[in-house]
Amino acid sequence: MFEWNLDAAAVRARIGLSDDLIPWLEGLELIGPPTTPVPLPDVHEVSDLFMLLGVSPADAADIIDAWPTPDQAPEIWWLLERCYQQLVAQVGEPRPSPRRQWQPLPLHLAATGRLFYVYVFLATLPTIRQWHHEHGIADDVSWATLADLGEHIAIYRRIFGTAGLDVPEWMTLHFRGALYRLGRLQFERFRLSPRWRNVVGNDMPYPDAPVLSVHIPESVGPLELAV
Repeated sequence: MFEWNLDAAAVRARIGLSDDLIPWLEGLELIGPPTTPVPLPDVHEVSDLFMLLGVSPADAADIIDAWPTPDQAPEIWWLLERCYQQLVAQVGEPRPSPRRQWQPLPLHLAATGRLFYVYVFLATLPTIRQWHHEHGIADDVSWATLADLGEHIAIYRRIFGTAGLDVPEWMTLHFRGALYRLGRLQFERFRLSPRWRNVVGNDMPYPDAPVLSVHIPESVGPLELAV
């Protein structure tokens, strides 16, 4: 593990992050780095992995070009270590609160900022794949679920013309074992909170009841009523 005696204030100053990101950075500082090196894949051995994750060749090329290293980008690596540590600690847990635990990085960081959370998810891949295996999740379901990463990178390219990811909070569900792709739909392990009574009504199950939340991937399109 690499150490440069960086702290939240130094990272903010060196990357040029705004004041509103201070609470987020201080939270990451409290989390600290992992006890072992971040298992980011070898940049020269990711082609098969990108295929499994549904990453297009054009997006894969952009991801490889901006690949972070601890020597070249110690401040980005500081963030990567702590976001990785935060995510792996939540594997198997329901949706955390507050939900917006990750912040988008500023535009002046260019591809490094747009793709930062892609590297966090790539590093987390061994942990979630092991968790899937230990909990009897079939390989085809596991990869179909995780391939939503490539789909959302493609959506970003379609909108902005380049590779990126602007929904990191959504993708944490896949990489924490909280959401699964089964056929055309995605099913999220979810727990009700009192605020859902306005939606469910007085027949709502007991507070914190486990439920499944159903999501429709963009690639599926709208679901039509049976005729």
